[in-house]
Amino acid sequence: MHCVHLAELHSAAPAPRGREGTSYQGGAAYTAVGYWWRDIILEPSVVAVKPTMAGALGIGAQAVLRFTRFFYFHSLPPLILGLVYMSMRRDYLFQHCVRDYSTPEALKYKDGCDSMADHRFTKAALWTDNLTDPGLWEPSPYLIAEKLLKSQTGKRNVAPDYSLFMTSWINLQIHDWFNHNVTDEDPYKVQWGPNDEDIFKLRKTVFDSEGIADNIETPWWDASEIYGTSEERAASLRVGDKKCELRVDDDGFMPLGPNGIPEGGSIRNWWAGLESLTLLFVKEHNYLCEQLRKENSTLSEEDLYQTARLIVAALNARIHTIEWTPALFGNELMNITMHNNWEGLNKAFTDHLLKELHHLGWIPREIIKFVTDMVEKGLPYSRGVGHNVDLDRVPYSLSEDFVSSYRMHPLLPDLYKIDGDSVGAEEMINEKARDVMMKFGNSKILDAFGHQPPTTLTLNNYPDFLTKVNIPGENGPRNMAVVDILRDRERGMVRYNQARRQYGLQAIADFEDLSDDKEVVEAVKSVYKSVEDIDFMVGLLAESPRPKGFIITDTSFYVFIMNASRRLMCDRFYQESYNPDFYTKWGFNHVETTTFKSMILRHYPELEDSIGDVPGGNAFYAWKGTPKYGGLAPVAASLQAPDGVSEL
Repeated sequence: MHCVHLAELHSAAPAPRGREGTSYQGGAAYTAVGYWWRDIILEPSVVAVKPTMAGALGIGAQAVLRFTRFFYFHSLPPLILGLVYMSMRRDYLFQHCVRDYSTPEALKYKDGCDSMADHRFTKAALWTDNLTDPGLWEPSPYLIAEKLLKSQTGKRNVAPDYSLFMTSWINLQIHDWFNHNVTDEDPYKVQWGPNDEDIFKLRKTVFDSEGIADNIETPWWDASEIYGTSEERAASLRVGDKKCELRVDDDGFMPLGPNGIPEGGSIRNWWAGLESLTLLFVKEHNYLCEQLRKENSTLSEEDLYQTARLIVAALNARIHTIEWTPALFGNELMNITMHNNWEGLNKAFTDHLLKELHHLGWIPREIIKFVTDMVEKGLPYSRGVGHNVDLDRVPYSLSEDFVSSYRMHPLLPDLYKIDGDSVGAEEMINEKARDVMMKFGNSKILDAFGHQPPTTLTLNNYPDFLTKVNIPGENGPRNMAVVDILRDRERGMVRYNQARRQYGLQAIADFEDLSDDKEVVEAVKSVYKSVEDIDFMVGLLAESPRPKGFIITDTSFYVFIMNASRRLMCDRFYQESYNPDFYTKWGFNHVETTTFKSMILRHYPELEDSIGDVPGGNAFYAWKGTPKYGGLAPVAASLQAPDGVSEL
């Protein structure tokens, strides 16, 4: 069970490709339903409804689902329409937006962990013949940054019902999933400030002859942000002569590299929030080594290490799936849906839906189990993890749409309150992150992050410090708001309206369709000549109203559901190899019983009263107890809708 073995397992031969845009055909029971959904409801203008049972079902469903256009899908009753709608919408996206961009070279795996990198990025939404890419510079990225992204009041909107772990956690996960290769040749000259001399050089993304970029990070959920993507990197982080444990220094922190940034799996764009969570997982890894030795005395140090590594990766995947993501969406339907992704429909139904539908208690459990078993047979992806999902799909990779949807810099505050001190964001980044860690200790930082809310994903809420930030290895300050817009355009991300069309959503006809906020509409109008020109990122931040509970917008949600499922469906370590034989009996149970809250308390038990009675035991919500350390006040005890924001 060594590093090469893991790479070989991930390199299983890909399934037949099928037609472009197709990820799978699904089970026979589902195909009949799936195609009437796609052809009759989503594309009624090109299909003649035949007098068949599927056609009759389609007509009835069309009437129901056309009625649901008047309100958001989240308000559909979970049992009757909610899960059906989610399943059908995801099938449409799989059929139309998951494309095969693989090459024989991209699918080859060499020896060692580094062979798991270098998957090509795909594109879910494409430019069509009747729409032309407006190019890199129109409208001006700097103009967009100044008028639409930067705060116009000097204040930032916050989401008071959530903890700052919503921000640091997703930042950690992004370091696991994707990174683009760039070149020093002929860099862009980009304006970052109001003066003519406010110019920085931005390295260009490397594309192949087909205009496709490689993902130089591993796209698998393999905790490469902790362990790195190469065998050499992984070995350098271990104790002594390939012991199970990861190295920590005498102060209990990760050892520093020569640049003042800790030695870790992925250390780009470093800040104290990343160091805090990375250290938490290093502690968890070392705890796993200790426990696995006790439970499995015959395992070698290498097998202990690889098993601990599998468990840490699975903890990342499970916590993200059934805790972080439900908090991101903040409503019961999405909570059930994400539990379905991990646990399977049968268990999600039993554990969650029946609690909501207590009035159906008269239905025998045997009937419920029979129905859910039948649904799972027809819907292969409704089985959750731990199965051999037989899907005729394209090879797994992540899309540029997915990358663009995670441009979440507005979640970062400009100011942090830690143990009574105010710490500016510029004092939390790069090599200064260790100074903050040493001054306060991780317990105080975790306490502060639990009680401080993130800022919101809205227009004019971009962190000020990132509009003039210095990055190691780069020449002078840069404006990351400008970079975000420019990178999407450079990498071929279509504009907002075109993306909605290709996701099967209704395109906006005029600026007023974008938002119910008149000030937002006028601001967007002042920059863009046409709704077809609106950048994808700007559209996502401007879009309103939002589904109840959502931190993100409706459009970005559809990008997420494409990838949230495939990351688990396509990875054998979360399918046929997700079992006690691979993870050990103790390790498998550890994954299934650990939560983000329990992991924090395992290593920092002094924070139990500080976390308090968070909703559903989910520590990504604002902590409800009394802060352990000074300078903070408990947040309100009741959850509010995230669209009720306050100013910081």
